[in-house]
Amino acid sequence: MTSPAPSGAPTASVVAAWQLPLAAHHAAIYGYSLIGVRLAEDGQIQLARRLQDVHRTQRDALMSQLAAAGVTPVAAQASYLPATAVTDPSTAQRWAVQLEQACAAGYRYVLGVSASDPAGQAHAKNVRTQAITGLDAAALAAAQWRALLSPDGSTEAFPGT
Repeated sequence: MTSPAPSGAPTASVVAAWQLPLAAHHAAIYGYSLIGVRLAEDGQIQLARRLQDVHRTQRDALMSQLAAAGVTPVAAQASYLPATAVTDPSTAQRWAVQLEQACAAGYRYVLGVSASDPAGQAHAKNVRTQAITGLDAAALAAAQWRALLSPDGSTEAFPGT
């Protein structure tokens, strides 16, 4: 599930906007390492590992894309703290939802910047395609974790808000 790299050169504001989902991918990669050790069921552990790999792939693609545009990609922090302590499977799943929501919000931000940047309209379709692909992947991952937390619960109508 990699995001397609856009062709051409989007404007500086759009390129800078890609830093937000990149930062969210850094956090998710770190977070899934901690989440995985707190999960009890093998299927959930495999899900965490798979999603961590997806985030690595997306991070690497964004870093390459930013470097190709002559922009220094935002660096990963040394560590990331969840809003609440991750001590058991339930808190691990909640943090996974939060990490995926942060990724969705990053991609949604890119969509907003690209839509309000008239100078970048020539490349807007490629940017939107990549951002929607990333938003979709994050929303689906968050929905998987939400379903584990509350099988009868609802999904989020507008991911990334």
